[in-house]
Parts: sequence; structure tokens; C-alpha cells
Amino acid sequence: YRIATNNFVQLRLATSLDADRLGRILKDRAIVGCQVGYCYRTMFGPLGASFGWSNHTQSVCFYINLGFEF
Repeated sequence: YRIATNNFVQLRLATSLDADRLGRILKDRAIVGCQVGYCYRTMFGPLGASFGWSNHTQSVCFYINLGFEF
């Protein structure tokens, strides 16, 4: 969400199911994650920082990025 000309706030939610057979895909535990971040648009691309969490790692992660993801 753009809050000003060069300032953005983002919220991401993701889930994943994994199994070795299709019949077991709903029986295993789902992996769930979320991330909240802030980006500032610079001449080198977006400069951002975000915090994320997943039930797979059970810990909070911190990311810093500069530039676009390809």
C-alpha cells in the first residue's frame, strides 16, 4: 500500500501444503507464514526492511533488501 509518493507498506500471508503422495496432502500440517515490511523508492530501486514469521521455524526473521527481485 502506498502511503506517500515514495513510501510503501506491505503485508504478506502465505500457506503451503507438502506431502509425498496426493492422498496425504490434507493430512499433514500446513506451513503458514506472514511478513510485514516497509519500502522506500530510491534511484537504485526499492530499499526495504521487513519482519517475518512462520510456524515452520517458530521464530521472527528480519530482512533488508535493495533493488528489485527477479
